[in-house]
Amino acid sequence: MGYEVVYVELEAGRNKTLRLFIDQLDPTQGSIGVNDCVKVTRALDEPLEAASNIDPWLNTEYELEVSSPGVDRPLRREKDFIRFVGRETRLTTLRPLSSGELANEDYAKRNPKQKNFIGEIAGFEGGAILLKVSASMGSVKTQAQPKKGAKKQQTAAAAPIDLIRLPLSLVAKANLEPDFDLTADDSENT
Repeated sequence: MGYEVVYVELEAGRNKTLRLFIDQLDPTQGSIGVNDCVKVTRALDEPLEAASNIDPWLNTEYELEVSSPGVDRPLRREKDFIRFVGRETRLTTLRPLSSGELANEDYAKRNPKQKNFIGEIAGFEGGAILLKVSASMGSVKTQAQPKKGAKKQQTAAAAPIDLIRLPLSLVAKANLEPDFDLTADDSENT
């Protein structure tokens, strides 16, 4: 159908919900809209109801929801990190990483036992995410890439930037940081 499943979520409780987050297979096709979600819901609803192996898994009636990944899109696979090079992300590792795993001894010494990172995705290499982070985690905001035609803005702290490696196998959670451009000229709406 031209979509990929970004991730699946099962909300268990009194009312069970099976959520599928979808995106375009071809990123040039734009973002996911309501019509895309409706089309996928209709295509999946009857086959899921008829699948005998789904009912025991959920063990009751459930609601099917299809949605876009949202502004804080989860990043799970190598291709996700490659696709979003230059974007800011928030990552949590399963445990603190050694200086060898981070490939940056100075950073590891300054930030021992760190498991939460915010930085700009610089690439993906050898099974690891390359991340630009501020040298002092006291100010974790990095300088984001300016939008086309927008003026480059300085972050609050002018801390030096370190490049670290985060092995994908040790990343528990990674999401894009929402990118809201509140500096755009909005004079038409004022």
